Amino acid sequence: MISGTTLGLVAALGTAIGWTGTALFFSASGRRVGSEAVNLTRLLIAIALLGAAHWLLVGAPVPIDADAERWRWLAVSGLTGLVVGDIALFEAYVLLGPRLPSLLMALAPILGTLFSWGLLGERLALLQVAAIVLTVGGVAIVVAERTPGGRGADDARLFTRGVVLGLVGALGQAAGLVASKRAMAGDYSALSATLGRILIAAIVLWLLALIRGRIPHVVRAWRDRRALALIAAGAVCGPFIGIWLSLYAVREAPVGLASAVMAISPILVLAVEAARGRHVTGQAVVGTAVAVGGVALLFAVG
Repeated sequence: MISGTTLGLVAALGTAIGWTGTALFFSASGRRVGSEAVNLTRLLIAIALLGAAHWLLVGAPVPIDADAERWRWLAVSGLTGLVVGDIALFEAYVLLGPRLPSLLMALAPILGTLFSWGLLGERLALLQVAAIVLTVGGVAIVVAERTPGGRGADDARLFTRGVVLGLVGALGQAAGLVASKRAMAGDYSALSATLGRILIAAIVLWLLALIRGRIPHVVRAWRDRRALALIAAGAVCGPFIGIWLSLYAVREAPVGLASAVMAISPILVLAVEAARGRHVTGQAVVGTAVAVGGVALLFAVG
């Protein structure tokens, strides 16, 4: 019989695959209409998809069975992961380019392990910790590779700001997953938790856009049908399937183990780009081998 932890790790692997599609689709759409329009639009599409799935599978368009305590933790999860964390990460990408923020995001599984140990009392065996370090180390080797398209901030102040924002992004992702796990105590539905988390994040982000007068810009972006199609595809891969699977993963498996498997998404993106003809360096091959070994060990000891 397959253990709950193994099912969680399989879901985490599905999350990484989904986030790979998200990265590719959102990168393409962001170049056309900007990251703000992509971020706000993806949440609306995700809510529509999750609401339909929730109505079909649970029998209600929203998680009406969640009590106040669950909603509090879902609010913490949505605000830390999808609002503060994502805003910080997107700004870090602007300041530093994709390489260094991606490297900083590789810290999220380690931070998740620490948070879940301190807040949830999750204890990991030494071999499990070694598997997390191996996986994260392999990802770090790959994303630390300098590429011709990379860029960095020349100004020391902007560089420091970008690094701090990248760290905030990693902290937000880790805290969001831990808070989500707390919200799902008692085997609460991962679908309901996903919908609740995204609803809260969407309300906050759209209110911020309203205050800043950015909604007309977002609406104008919808005229680009190609961008809208790319955002929709990314929303299916990420906020719909990816986040749903990620919450199922952390409900069934320790946060550190699940988030380490999710962290291999940059390697999967590299694999897709290699299939499209991009040159793969020896450093990328070594990093991929190390990360795959770490994931295999996670499944073996999970």
